[in-house]
Amino acid sequence: MALDVVMLSLRTAWGLDLQSFSKSFGKSLTLSLCNTFKPFVESGHVIAMDMDRQALPHSDFELDLQNEDGFGSRAAFIRLSDPDGFLLSNELISLAFGIISP
Repeated sequence: MALDVVMLSLRTAWGLDLQSFSKSFGKSLTLSLCNTFKPFVESGHVIAMDMDRQALPHSDFELDLQNEDGFGSRAAFIRLSDPDGFLLSNELISLAFGIISP
């Protein structure tokens, strides 16, 4: 079920709601997924967004990941960039599969 949510969400312009995903599948899985996508946030293939769906600098996303207790205080959503991120969607979903179903 978690993989279905990731696959469907990342293929939309709205992206993955990190708070909702965390409530449904756990904070630990959400953090693992975000840490896996961190290099792609840095490269611009994945976009981290705040509650207003404004793009966050990758440094803010990284700070959020380092502060596990306060995770989600900055990053509320992640989505693929258009068009480059969407071109990597299969690879990114494959990485997510490795986290969700090791």
